[in-house]
Amino acid sequence: MPYRNTSFTPHHCYHIYNRGNHRETVFIEEYNYIHFLRRLRKYLPPDKITILAYCLMPNHYHLLIEIREECDVSNMMKNLIISYTKAINLRYNVVGHLFQGRFHSKEVDSERYLLTLIRYIHNNPVAAQLVSKREEWKYSSYAEYLGIRENSISSPGRVISLFSSIEEFTVFSEGLPMKEHRAMSSALFPRSTW
Repeated sequence: MPYRNTSFTPHHCYHIYNRGNHRETVFIEEYNYIHFLRRLRKYLPPDKITILAYCLMPNHYHLLIEIREECDVSNMMKNLIISYTKAINLRYNVVGHLFQGRFHSKEVDSERYLLTLIRYIHNNPVAAQLVSKREEWKYSSYAEYLGIRENSISSPGRVISLFSSIEEFTVFSEGLPMKEHRAMSSALFPRSTW
């Protein structure tokens, strides 16, 4: 799996995402999700990277991060993915790549894009009809934003501070039309490559 060094600038935000090789499932059972989240906390330490939002879906993941200080994000992600892949290969007695190439990253260049991504990331389980409400999906940061899950991995404070209340954030989050969600999915994951 090729890893290239991409420039990640301190105090900037990035959307990082990837999906399973051949569009296959990468999170097979609850243990897999939990293991990935534990590895995430280990390999993207909070003193260097703030996780603003995340969502783990059966065949892909989304991370929205802010770089706190100079660090090698590409290497951190490489180590995270290698560690997770080894664990999955060992657990299920398989070999080979788990993810489709190197992770993708896009710099978040505006507050509007940041908010759009937060809404999009948290809407994934509803759009995929895995749950009817965002807070029901255990493998995303949405419940952490609402304050209904302890031991959070994400740091929602920065985003929540852009709203006058949690209620205003909730209304905003639930306002993503399915057509807009699909358009964003197509932009992030073009059919020809995904």
